[in-house]
Amino acid sequence: KYLTTNGSATSWGSINTGALLQLQSTTKTDTESWGNTYGNWLGTGVSVNITPSSSSSKIYIIANIYASRGEDGDRADLRLLRTINTTHTAVGNGTNGFAGLVEQSGYSDSYNNAFEAGQSFVHNYLDSPATTTECTYQIQIRPEGYGSDTYINRDKAGTVTYASTITAMEIA
Repeated sequence: KYLTTNGSATSWGSINTGALLQLQSTTKTDTESWGNTYGNWLGTGVSVNITPSSSSSKIYIIANIYASRGEDGDRADLRLLRTINTTHTAVGNGTNGFAGLVEQSGYSDSYNNAFEAGQSFVHNYLDSPATTTECTYQIQIRPEGYGSDTYINRDKAGTVTYASTITAMEIA
């Protein structure tokens, strides 16, 4: 509810379902890299906090993350993770997350390969956290395949850098 006035009288109004109640956004401009790390979900540093005003609110997430790999790895999967207190839940994902950077067979030595140059991944998800406790949404990456470096916000050579963004919107 919200209080309205016409200058001489006040009254209580109701917020319509679907109204945008708040927006939180974070942009990561620095880079991350992991050498020869594979098989585990890793934090990318792309995260946003939002505290729903009602347990019936929905949280709409829009994430855009830039990732690349060295030439010797296999693939890298991405997922959206929600944390409330100490409870971590992968949301809006298939078995291996919402996206994957897959090496193109036969092109691993070419710098122009999308695997090494990297790619921008976009993910949208409407969550129902059913809480008024602060929620943290973060993008994680899981490199697969021995012997490859993994990068966030840069290409393999480190000569081109990018930015990644995650936005959380509370919807009534």
